[in-house]
Amino acid sequence: MSSNRIRGTEKNSKTAIRVLAAHFHRRGYIRRQNRRRLSREGYLGYKKGDEVRLIASSTEELEQIRRLLKSTGFKPGRPFRKAAGFCQPVYGREAVARFQQLVGTGGSAAVPLKVSSPRARAGNHRTTKPRWTKRSKMTHTVSDKGGKRRR
Repeated sequence: MSSNRIRGTEKNSKTAIRVLAAHFHRRGYIRRQNRRRLSREGYLGYKKGDEVRLIASSTEELEQIRRLLKSTGFKPGRPFRKAAGFCQPVYGREAVARFQQLVGTGGSAAVPLKVSSPRARAGNHRTTKPRWTKRSKMTHTVSDKGGKRRR
């Protein structure tokens, strides 16, 4: 009977890891400690460390992320508002390494793992640089009634 519980727990944790991976690849990223700044300013001046940040669109999604993190053995930090969503941090170098191993983010410590824009993840982005067109110069004239713009 205990083996069934273990199998069920393993199955649930694999599902939880897959869901966390989906959240991470959709809007998550990893922040790294800036070692040069740490050596320059010292620990008392620069206290930032490594962390995983998972961004949630709603409070329900945030609660799901927190529940999944706890079920996989992570200690979620205090969530905070960020832009139009909520950010759920997981602090610590060991936690970041374990998260990378479970989620399969790969990469090295020096390479940021955040994709630059949501469009790039969605696949509907430009593959070439946009061509900028020249605009006509605006000339300004000043009259007694105030400024007027002419093209």
